[in-house]
Formats: sequence, C-alpha cells, structure tokens
Amino acid sequence: MKKDKHIKIFFNLGLFLILSFFIFPNISQAATSVTQYGITWNFDGDYQTGQYVNGDYWVVGPVRIINIDPAPSYVEGRYRNGSMVNPDVNYQVHGFDSNIAGYSQTVNVGYNNAGNINLSAGDSLISSISTDLEPNLGRSTTIHAVLTVVASAPAINSFRPSYLNTDKMMNYTTDDIDTSILKNLTPAVGMPAWSEAEKRILPLHPFFIKEYFGSHVLARGIDSDYLPSYGREIARDVGVIALMLNSNSTIADKRNTLIGFIQRGLDDYSVYRAYRIENNLSFPWHPDGGIKQGHKLPILLAGHLLNDNAMKNIGFIPEKFHEDAQLFYVTQAEVDLTNSASWNPDDRAPIQPYSSAHIGMPEWGLQHNRQPAVDNAHWDANYRRCCNALSNSGTALAVLALGLKSSWNHDVFFDYQHRYMAIEKGDPDPFGYVVDGTPILNPPGWRTADAYWLGSGTWMTAMFDEYWQEEYTNLPPNSPIGLDVL
Repeated sequence: MKKDKHIKIFFNLGLFLILSFFIFPNISQAATSVTQYGITWNFDGDYQTGQYVNGDYWVVGPVRIINIDPAPSYVEGRYRNGSMVNPDVNYQVHGFDSNIAGYSQTVNVGYNNAGNINLSAGDSLISSISTDLEPNLGRSTTIHAVLTVVASAPAINSFRPSYLNTDKMMNYTTDDIDTSILKNLTPAVGMPAWSEAEKRILPLHPFFIKEYFGSHVLARGIDSDYLPSYGREIARDVGVIALMLNSNSTIADKRNTLIGFIQRGLDDYSVYRAYRIENNLSFPWHPDGGIKQGHKLPILLAGHLLNDNAMKNIGFIPEKFHEDAQLFYVTQAEVDLTNSASWNPDDRAPIQPYSSAHIGMPEWGLQHNRQPAVDNAHWDANYRRCCNALSNSGTALAVLALGLKSSWNHDVFFDYQHRYMAIEKGDPDPFGYVVDGTPILNPPGWRTADAYWLGSGTWMTAMFDEYWQEEYTNLPPNSPIGLDVL
C-alpha cells in the first residue's frame, strides 16, 4: 500500500490508532512464557515476544516449547488438549481432540513432542483446550490459540499472518484500514454489547479441514460458548457483527471487533488461497444443508477495509460460496428437471416440482450448483427455513448499506432474502409467486437465528425490518424479474 494512502486515511483512524497501542500494545519484551485464552506456552528460556493487533502472540525464534498448559493428555481412550504446527490442507487431519472426526495422532505435537517442541521462524503452533464432555454429547474443544514464530519483531499494530502451512507474509497494519467506508446507522433497540461481539470474533476460528465446517457440530464439532462451528450460527454472527460495525457507535467502541473481523477475513482468505490457488484442491465452502456459510462476507469486507484487490474481488472467483451456490432464479431447466424421472428431492420433507408459473422466481436449493436434481419448490423443503436465509439478513443488509452489492456479484442473494423474510413474516410473496407450505396462515415463521447468542438474531431481524426497504432495490437489469417492489 502506498504512503499517500496512509496519509489519506490517517485522520479517519484517529483515536482508533491510539487505542490500538494501549489495548494490544505491540511492545516486544523478553519472556519465558505467554498466555492467551487460558493456554500457556512455556519456553526454554527468555525470548523476545509481543502481540499482533488482534492480541495473538508472536515470539522471535527459533524457540523450544517445554510445556503447554493445559497439558495434552490421554485419558480413557481420548486424546485431549492437543496442538499442531502449520496445518496443511492437503492432509485433512487435525491434532486437537480425538473425539472430533479427522483426528490424527501423527500431527498432535503437543502430545507426541511434549516438552520438546522445536519451532522455527515461519511456524504457527495452534493449541487447544478440550471440554470435559463425554463423547458424542456436544462440543469437544472450547478454544484455540495460535503462537506465531517470527524471525524478527513485526511492525507495530500488524495483523497476524496465516496459521496454515502457507505464505506467512503479512504486510497489513492498522495504518491500512479505511474506516470511512463504514456507515453510521442508528441501531435498533437491543444491539448486543461490544464485549460479546469481541468474544465471538477475536479468538482463532480454525477452519482448515472441510469436515470441521459444521459436519459434526451436533455430535463432535469444534465449537464453544462463543465460537460456533455450524454455518447457520457463523453466518448469523458475522451478519450481526457487520451491522454493529456499521452502526453509529464510535470507532473506539468498534475497535476490537473491527480488528477481529478483519483478521477473520484474512484467515478465511488464506484458507481459500491454500485450497484453490496454492494446492488446486476443491473449493472448501460448497453448499450442503446449513454447514458452510459465513465465510464470504469477512473476506469481502476486510478486502474493502484494507483496499486489497484480491479480497475485494472474491465475489468474482469461478466458485460460489455456500450462501450463493444455493440460490438461483428458476428457469425452464428447473421446471423440466423437477418434472422428470431424474428429480431426486429429499423426501423427508414435503416436495413440490416447479412449474412454468415459477420461472424467474428467486429460489433456494439445498445443493443447487452441485445437484440441481435435489431442488424442491415446497417452502418446507429440508434446510430451507431452519438453517440458511434466517441467518443471512444481517449479511444482506450490511452489503447493501455499504454499497457493495456489485462486489458481492450474486443478485439473487438479495432477491431471495427479500422473498424469504417477507414470507416468514406471514406476508405474501413480494414477487407474486405461489408455492406450497408458506406460513401465511401461521406467522411468524423462521426469521430469527438466536441460538448460542441469545438476542442477537432478534436484533438483526429488527435492523432488517428497519432498514431493508431503504436499502433494497430490485430493478432491471440486475434481476430477470424486473419488478419494483418498493
């Protein structure tokens, strides 16, 4: 980033930069250990240490870890409190807790190398704390923290580099943030406390194995009181936080949450790069139920806040994120498919094929871009109401308020959100389409995702109701429907 850009945005940051120094002061000091989120790494001597702007620690290496607390253990057939170094997406394994699918003892350096973990500059050590829950009764790990080994102290107020086995270069600092793009919406009553938002966005959220992204959330998922692993709650959290960041709160109030949101975007983008660019693996966030949503917005917004072209243009990559890949405008192709022998909907719920009367309708399909034969017009189609659009109202509203609809680059995302929220309120379809199973006679429906962060979904819905009509437009040529619904 050019110096003139630094000068241009310096006055926008003001108090933000001052608080950066006092809240997470990047002052290096000699230490024999560092502690974050209840995890302590003990060194074999004094080492130069410090914190990135989000609070994660760095240490100048090489360094030897002689003890991790809580200690890794093996009790009653279960490995707990594991650690691993430089996760590699080519190997779909982790070393945190053997209750979680994908566990591999070979990468649990906390247990295998206890007392003698040698790290070099460029290494990232991720450690975890396991729960005391019995197998299959819920969450298996409560928190993760990352220690980054560097060759020399990073710049003041730097963001942390990727925790993956990938390029560890990170050139962004708080100097690069342009907060002027954020809006100043008057919040609806009940906005969550900033301290709660910080708990949900600042800690590391290690999404590097596909099976982590929510596949085992009900049984063995990596989850905690503040860090959900199921996409429905992840999408809800990032949508709520994005709206909070665009409220009329002060930059001082937003500061920690903004830092965490940008770091999440940088981490999610590093996961995308590792899968698609560096290793030519399949896209990590394809649609399936409600599992893998909530990763596009952090990348997109962080890209605009940092003026990072690659991240700003994440909406133009060939692959579609979960929340986009399920959404489409009905065409004759869907009518033909759902009225043929090839139609294969999930018949655990009511089913309805499309008709010519549905052509142009903004619609949701369980795995539409991968298995369109599963599409189902019925409003009670499995996963339609419970697990997707009810969490995306915050994302849709924030993107429109920020003027980033073109950057999002999937217009049906907004049209379907408009349709979904109206129908679930008990109103007729705003576009005039009719499908079976809509809750018009029994409102309200599924409009609020409050699970695991009580009240946040209610506030997000209130913000949607307050500002959506002001922000939303649906005019040609952006939509094949061509209706002015305002």
